[in-house]
Amino acid sequence: MRTIRILRIVKAGKINVLWENLVISMGRQWLILSFTVGKMLLVIGCVAHILACIWYALGDTVSGATDKSSWLEIAGVRQSPFPTQYIHSLSWILLTPSPPPLTPDSSVEHTAVLALFVTTVLVIGSALSVLTGTLNEIRQVNSERSKKCRELRIFLQNRAVPTELMMRVMSYADYKMTRHSPIAYDTTLISPMLEAELATSQFGAVLSSHPLLDFMSSMYPLVFAECCRGLKKHFFCEGEAVFSEGSLAENMYMSSHGKFKIIAESFVDDEVSFEDDNQYFAEISLYVEAVMHGYSLHTESFSEVFSLTPADFASVLVHSPVCATMVIEYANEYIIRYSAVPATSHSNIWHTIEREQDCAKAACESNSFYLEAWICRISNTLNLKQLPAKRSC
Repeated sequence: MRTIRILRIVKAGKINVLWENLVISMGRQWLILSFTVGKMLLVIGCVAHILACIWYALGDTVSGATDKSSWLEIAGVRQSPFPTQYIHSLSWILLTPSPPPLTPDSSVEHTAVLALFVTTVLVIGSALSVLTGTLNEIRQVNSERSKKCRELRIFLQNRAVPTELMMRVMSYADYKMTRHSPIAYDTTLISPMLEAELATSQFGAVLSSHPLLDFMSSMYPLVFAECCRGLKKHFFCEGEAVFSEGSLAENMYMSSHGKFKIIAESFVDDEVSFEDDNQYFAEISLYVEAVMHGYSLHTESFSEVFSLTPADFASVLVHSPVCATMVIEYANEYIIRYSAVPATSHSNIWHTIEREQDCAKAACESNSFYLEAWICRISNTLNLKQLPAKRSC
């Protein structure tokens, strides 16, 4: 009865669903398989324990109520310690295809054996079905990726692509499928709010490296979530240009993963390299209609970059007039600071990048919304520090 009560609590609390979602969120296939096997063994063990207790109680009842010999006498464990009797009873349940002998005229025990056999087969069959379904799901996920790689490999072979180029293409395809799942989900299953929260959990760290967007995440979380939702992900092979010097800046770019190199024609002997760092570029393109890139950003490995277009940024702000007012004030200050120092006054490339970062930081810190929030935060901190002193008085 205690075991049945525990099973009811587990079922009522949906602990199984919570654990399953937790394991799936870790993204490890061996964990999913181990969880399924462990759950299967737990269910089989609980059912076997319950049936073993029933089988022992039945044998004890037959021995005490009738003159017939039950399975306890036939097995020679009538006077044995309880652990020995429990092991024999459990063996009866788990070895149902070839159970030990019974008294021929003990119809009660024979009927119970049939019922226990059917129950055991159903439980084990259901557990194996769950395990098979899990294996099929894992195989289906892997087969989708293998199918795309196989189709690409066949295409390259039919076009007689050189071996070296084929290896580079396949390596890039493997990198892209590792960073981006080939399986898309049905958007109708998720509400717009949950979809925005999902985008925040995935891309929030990328945007939080920017002062304005970091402030927006704390003061206007819904707007920040929509900005994360509007991000576009781009993948690049080694040696590609994310953007080139002198080209029109149409998006704000944020590096995420990979190794990058920044070069400029005005600084031939100077270059800046960084790896797996969240840096933002061409922010000015969000606020002005036409501006040129002052340097080039190239990749030195398989890389991942996010972009935010002015149209997407404006479409997010239009639904929040207060946040839009804050961004407009910030943009005006940013443009003034950005235009105050000419690009030709810098001695190297890194100074050019620092100028953009300093403009963003200074424009954010001088924003009236930012100052008001900062003053409120300081006031709350001072009030909390004064509370213990007042209580002691």
